Amino acid sequence: MAIFLFEFDRKIGGTDDKLWVIVGDMPTAYMIPEPDESAQDVLEVYCKLIDNWVAAVRTGGGFEQIFPVEAAPTNEHADMLESRLATPREEIIPMFSADRLTDADGELIAGADEQ
Repeated sequence: MAIFLFEFDRKIGGTDDKLWVIVGDMPTAYMIPEPDESAQDVLEVYCKLIDNWVAAVRTGGGFEQIFPVEAAPTNEHADMLESRLATPREEIIPMFSADRLTDADGELIAGADEQ
């Protein structure tokens, strides 16, 4: 799993110039950043969005207000996604710290521990 914060030269659709993107062995997602939001915050929100999809599958619907997941809404897929959430929740989010942020070249970002 990886999380990226893209900063664009021009605003997307005339409104946003940044975008969080989450990729990996989970559904890909992108989110518009909120002010003062950290990568840890984004991963926590992402996990909650996937939890909501899992709950909708298990209760039999109500996907209108649920983050879209490109998987058939089956109990098997819900179980798989729920088990995969253990990795970010137990291994990635707790280890997140601002002093470990890197740029596109893998170099530590100066002053990242102050974010």
